[in-house]
Order: sequence, then C-alpha cells, then structure tokens
Amino acid sequence: MGKTSAKSTNGRVEIRDAGGDVSARTTNGSVTVELRRDLDVIEAIQARSVNGSVKVAIPEGVDFEFVGRTSHGSVGCEFELDDVQTERRTRLEGKTGAGGPRVELQTTNGSIRVTKLDCAPGSSR
Repeated sequence: MGKTSAKSTNGRVEIRDAGGDVSARTTNGSVTVELRRDLDVIEAIQARSVNGSVKVAIPEGVDFEFVGRTSHGSVGCEFELDDVQTERRTRLEGKTGAGGPRVELQTTNGSIRVTKLDCAPGSSR
C-alpha cells in the first residue's frame, strides 16, 4: 500500500481510513486521523501541528508503539500502554501489546489524544 500524506498551513487536516503509512501536518489548525483498517500494512503514523490539537482514532485490539509530545497542552491515550518509557502531562511514550506501527504525534500549542475506534458493524462512528 502507498503512503497517505496531507499538509496545510492555515487549516485543519483530516485523514480517514488510510491504507498505508500516514503523514499529516498543519501549522495553524487541528489534525485528525481515523484508521478503520487493521494496521498490518502501516509502519508509521505521523501527525503534527504547531497551533492545534492532534487526535488519532485506532481500532481496539491493535498493537502499536506510541510517542506523544506537546509543549503547551496534554497527552492522553485511551489504550492501556505497556512498557511505558515516559509519562508526563506533556509527553507519553509506550506501546500496546507487542508493539507494532509507530504512532508519533506532536504539537506545540494543543493537546494530543489517541482514542479507541469502534469498528463494529452498524457503528455510527
């Protein structure tokens, strides 16, 4: 599968249901990445903003490595992280299960969230 890439200077960036590596960036706006597929074909997800929040939604039961960094905001993850390397309000680093694709999220002025995506049939998400 190929790489999905999106970039903006003044506006939000949204990527939904990518089938390969993901790179999403903006300077002034939020970044949202929603992955409904299994992450087997993905090696890396990178999402960055300077002035905005970064949110990534991943299906439950998927293993991944996570690095989240912000200067002025907070970092949160709905998944239970094992092997936590760093855990502070502004930085969180660890992995779920055996690890897997690297999910690297960064912002300067905003919060970072990794949420569980309900992919059940009939889900309205």
